[in-house]
Amino acid sequence: MNTKLIPFEVVAGDSTKHPDVIAALPLLSDATELLLDCAATGAIGVISGQPGAGKSVTLQRLAARYAGMSLPGTAFYYCCQANAGPTRGLKDLLAEMGIGGSLIANGHGTSMQLLLKLALRDFVRKNIRCLLLDESDRWDSEAVTGILALHDHLREKGHPISLLFASMSDFPAWMSQHEAARSRTLRVLKAERVTASQMIGLLRLWGDEFSGAVDDDVVHLIHERTGGDLRRLNFFARLHARHFLGKPACHHSVASTLKRLDEE
Repeated sequence: MNTKLIPFEVVAGDSTKHPDVIAALPLLSDATELLLDCAATGAIGVISGQPGAGKSVTLQRLAARYAGMSLPGTAFYYCCQANAGPTRGLKDLLAEMGIGGSLIANGHGTSMQLLLKLALRDFVRKNIRCLLLDESDRWDSEAVTGILALHDHLREKGHPISLLFASMSDFPAWMSQHEAARSRTLRVLKAERVTASQMIGLLRLWGDEFSGAVDDDVVHLIHERTGGDLRRLNFFARLHARHFLGKPACHHSVASTLKRLDEE
């Protein structure tokens, strides 16, 4: 197995080695290009992948670095919630953004026309030009209809926005059921779980315990048991640090930590 160290740029966190450090995985660069393409074309972008592939962290980092991407305005990250009806998804989004006040919070009968009017006023006032929509699988096709209506309305009024969705599926249900969403989608970017080489590079950023040489069999064991899932890998790093802080990683420490990971 090739466990050559892959250097990563640290994009969040200080120089102290700790599992809170966020590194610039290849997905972040690819997602940045997708967002730039969507901004240039007015199309929708989708990032797909299994849980733990880094989709949420990528969208959050795009929101944090948006100001330095030479794109207009600001970006807003939102984690979608389950809903019903064509206006529900849009109402939840606007409420999270602080738009519409009690009218949005309590106005169960608020029309799409009024929602779009309220959204336009505040999107222009706050100069919001990008929506990064996480966990979009929680939305049905009706909810996405409301977001597409917002997207089209803002463009018609001279305030275009970029849309980037995250989904567990390469072809989410809302896309397969909604021709307008499908035709507006530029492309789907596949988020892959980390390789063994990427994994050991991350572990070395997260703790001194992995800074030295690590036996290939140990690397294989960690990768096999975490499956390249970034969440599981981060849990592993935190548990290993809790019980073996300052001690070089070995088969015993790794096996013991993996046992706790499975049990806990």
